[in-house]
Amino acid sequence: MRAATAGPLKLRGFKATAVAVMNSLALTGGVDQDLTAAAVQRLRGFREQVFGCLPRRGDALFELIDALLAAESMPSLPHLSLQPAHRRGWGSVYAALALGELDADRLADVLTGQVPQVAQPVFAVDASTWARCDAECSPGRGFYYSPTRHSAGQPIVVGWCYSWIAQLGFDCDSWTAPVDAHRVPAGEDLGRATAAQIRALTARLRGRKVVPLFVFDAGYDPIALTVDLADAAVAVLVRIRSDRVFYTNRPPERPASWAARAGTAPGCSAPTRPAGRPPSRPSRSTTSSTAGGRGRPGPACIPSWPAAAAGPTTPSRRSCPAP
Repeated sequence: MRAATAGPLKLRGFKATAVAVMNSLALTGGVDQDLTAAAVQRLRGFREQVFGCLPRRGDALFELIDALLAAESMPSLPHLSLQPAHRRGWGSVYAALALGELDADRLADVLTGQVPQVAQPVFAVDASTWARCDAECSPGRGFYYSPTRHSAGQPIVVGWCYSWIAQLGFDCDSWTAPVDAHRVPAGEDLGRATAAQIRALTARLRGRKVVPLFVFDAGYDPIALTVDLADAAVAVLVRIRSDRVFYTNRPPERPASWAARAGTAPGCSAPTRPAGRPPSRPSRSTTSSTAGGRGRPGPACIPSWPAAAAGPTTPSRRSCPAP
């Protein structure tokens, strides 16, 4: 009897705390309306397609993927075997990574097939670094910029760089759909690798008639992306860096009055010119050419144009190589 009454007596001193929790799912009558039969069937079909991309050690790799999705953190690989979704022993984690196989091309097709059909598909492109500063035996590491971690007082880390493409939506939420991920080898140009990644994705989206829009951060060069994707049916939107300088075209020439063109002041018969102005100026546009001889720089042309007689001129900042 004492053991039976000890539990309720201890619970009397327990204080309950009410916590307000905001649910992001639309619940009606205690049943989630989003988890309909069609959605569940679609999720089941997607998991079957992903499992088909694992030809060897598929069971161990698939449970490892579920453990990665459910784990909040991963201190080490054996910790993944403690997740409820991982029903195997910790040794299967190492066996799956060492002996397992993954069909990357087939998996890319499966992920592309899950892209929602929208009027204007928008994809965000960005690169992230997996810092591996202490993994000296890991091959293919490179030096990359990091805004949060420093090495010897410099914002540089050693690790692997991955280029990500995720589909965005116009809904007011934080959900994205990762479509493709590519590991960029150390020393390879990030812009060219990203352009090749976009070409591969657009080839998989060939059946859709809508031109996709790819959004880039300020770390990408808009001119290089435009050249690399010139013949691809894509739209590119790049964020401009704050230190980039733009040069506009020269302003249109203002028509001068008859007195200014004649070089005479109204009411005077003698030609006049403003103080400090050279005696003569070209009446129309001319081109100055510098043709070098042997051992000198090649020819170049600098266009010039006449200025109004009443004000100073702005020198041209453009130069072009002569044909």
